[in-house]
This record gives sequence, C-alpha cells and structure tokens, in this order.
Amino acid sequence: MNHGWQLTEDVEEFLTAAGAFLEADALAHTVLLSVSEAVRLHGPFTFDGTAPARFGHRTAADGTVVAAFVRTPPRAVLLSTMDDESARSLAALLPDVPGATGPAAVARAFADATGRPWRVHRNERLFRLTELTEPGPTPAGRARPATAADVPLVAAWLADFAAFIGERPVRDWTAQAERRVASGRLLLWETDGRPVSMVGWTPPLAGHIRIAPVYTPPRDRARGYAGAAVHAACRQLDTELLLFTDLANPTSNALYHRVGFRPLADHTELIFPAQPPRGARL
Repeated sequence: MNHGWQLTEDVEEFLTAAGAFLEADALAHTVLLSVSEAVRLHGPFTFDGTAPARFGHRTAADGTVVAAFVRTPPRAVLLSTMDDESARSLAALLPDVPGATGPAAVARAFADATGRPWRVHRNERLFRLTELTEPGPTPAGRARPATAADVPLVAAWLADFAAFIGERPVRDWTAQAERRVASGRLLLWETDGRPVSMVGWTPPLAGHIRIAPVYTPPRDRARGYAGAAVHAACRQLDTELLLFTDLANPTSNALYHRVGFRPLADHTELIFPAQPPRGARL
C-alpha cells in the first residue's frame, strides 16, 4: 500500500506532477529542484548511481500534492516539506535508505518512523542574500572564470571539498569539473597568477541560484580569499541567491553573514549506521 505516494524513475513525469508543488516553496526545495534538473539534463545515473534516480510525490484526497522526495542511490533520500503523516508513510516505502536529508523536523520524523537507530551527520542552515556587502578588506588578486586549463585543479578541489564535508565521492571528478567549467558556473580567485579559492553555483531554477561549492585549500585559508570569491560571484549573478552552511563551522557562517546572507531555515542530514553502537539512538 502506497498511502497516496506515487513513485517513478521518470524525472519528467515527476516534475509534471510535483513541479508546481516544489516551485511553490522553491527556496525550501532548492536541492530537490537542482538534483531533479541535473537528472533531467544528464540522465538517471548522473550522480554515479548504483541504480536509477527515483522520485515520488504524495497527493491528498483532493489530488493536491502535499509531499515529494528525490533519491539518487546510493545516496540519502532528499525530502520536501511535508507533514508527519507523509513522513511516516514514506518511511514505510523506503525502509533501506542509508539516510535522509531535508527540513530538520521532517528528516527527524522520517528517521523516527523507520524504527532504525540513526544519528545526525550534519546540521545545515539555508541562507538567502538580502544585501550584498564587502566581507572585509579585499585580498590581493582577482576573480576570473575557470577555464578548460583549470579542469585538473578543479577536479582535485571538488574531491577535496567532498571529503572535507563528508560527502560520498564520485567516480570521475574530471567529468564533474569539465561540466562545471563548460557551463560557466565556476569562479576562481587567484593571486600572483595562482588560484587560491573557488566558488560555484547551480543553474537558475525557479527564480533562484544556490551558491555551492565554496572551497579554499588549507594552505590558503584565513586570508579572505573565499569571501572575496563569493562576493565576486554574487555581484555577477542577477537573481535571488541561496547557500547552505554547516552549523558546526562558525568561520563560514560568520563569513556569509558578513557578505549579506541571512538565515531562512534549518536542514538536517541524518544517517542510519550499518552497525550502530549498543544502546540508544546516537
């Protein structure tokens, strides 16, 4: 019994059914929208999936869509805003996912409903740019678009960034870097001709763009390069801008506040350990 949920591996079918629901609260659903768009453009295995991307939406008795999810196995399920009943019924349909990511209360309701031990992998906060400001004295250097010659460096930095935030790696970082560079969605801050920081962003979707990733290698941190790169990117992007920060990283949270980003909502990534410690939930 699907409890009103309709599941599909056809992204076009999903967006036809649930696109209006997602776009009605596009800021809360920024990740579901961007992942769905990536699958639409690049195919169901675009995130190195072990199985095709999977989608679902739930309708109320009157046919109104009230909840949705996106999953690109083997990654965690991405949850929309939804009520507790929708979260519980979805948990019954997806008993074996490795984790869940979404609005904090929704992710916890889903995880509780599985009956499995779980722990918080990362607490994040979604921010929106309200008024762009200089984050501090501009460091030496300049921002420039990444080019084909930068692909090896960008690939290495994408891999380092994923490792730094604890994300699952992809098989081919070079392909990921080539795609980002070719789309023109990546700036590098360079000083003395040497790239020292990078900032990327998603394609425009439902009236907004999400800044990600922002990465500076350890040797070049605490010099203002990331703030300068983010500020430069925001200046050239003429639409509503969002970004996520890890609440455990006070440095980045303070930086984005100085740039002009203000909090919107909290999101949580929960994981189900394969062999949890003995005793209660972590």
